[in-house]
Amino acid sequence: MVKMRYTGRLKILLIIIITTLSIDSSNAQSKFSLGIDAGVRNEKPNFTDPQGYLFRDLYPSGTIGLGLAYAQSERWDFEIAAYRTTFNTGVSAFYNEPGFIPFTRYGDMGGGGFATLQIPLRAIYYTGIGFGKFSLHLMGGITTFFQFDNRDWTGSIGSGTPVFPQPAPNIGMEFESRVINRLSLAPELGAEIRYQLSQRFHLAYRFSGILGTRNMVSNEGTYTVSNSPSIVHEFQVIQRGTSLNHFFSMRFRLGKKVI
Repeated sequence: MVKMRYTGRLKILLIIIITTLSIDSSNAQSKFSLGIDAGVRNEKPNFTDPQGYLFRDLYPSGTIGLGLAYAQSERWDFEIAAYRTTFNTGVSAFYNEPGFIPFTRYGDMGGGGFATLQIPLRAIYYTGIGFGKFSLHLMGGITTFFQFDNRDWTGSIGSGTPVFPQPAPNIGMEFESRVINRLSLAPELGAEIRYQLSQRFHLAYRFSGILGTRNMVSNEGTYTVSNSPSIVHEFQVIQRGTSLNHFFSMRFRLGKKVI
């Protein structure tokens, strides 16, 4: 009895596998596509730093999420996605004087960030420009940022970021980061190069710019330089969601039964 029940289940499993493997021949293209996006968001903040010692590049924010696209026509796609990204909680400074060069591009900021939900709504237009399996598309839309991590962060860096040549004056920093606004809308504009792997799969490299419209995160504090310890330099860094973005996307077009 048990053996017969097992054999029946095995037959059902085989039918499901065969049906799945033959889906390309029995199904037609749907207008909906599912996919995954992963990349980096390079925040471009506003600085108030009269001394000019702060790094102008913040650590890139790793961003990953899922997307759903609808093909309105051969030229137009509409897409909505949900990503998990971060806003930086740290900044760094170096002895920015003639003859001194920092060893890193981003400084000693440490890890961590304000966890943020990013929801882009995009229209994607096929330009008609292509070569082989490659095609060029333009995209634009509105991105919603929602900060769901609103803890205040405090930090200090005792010796600043090493520079060349050594010895060089050390920099001591103290700062506090906090969320100013939890919700913001920002327009996005960019392009993608798409590579068609098959009828159902395509890969894409995306480059876009986002223009922030509202202050999201404030990082402010002071720093001192060891050769002039009595002089305190104040600074503030405001992140608005303005960024340059590099993404890789993979999309799978769903199928529907042919009647």
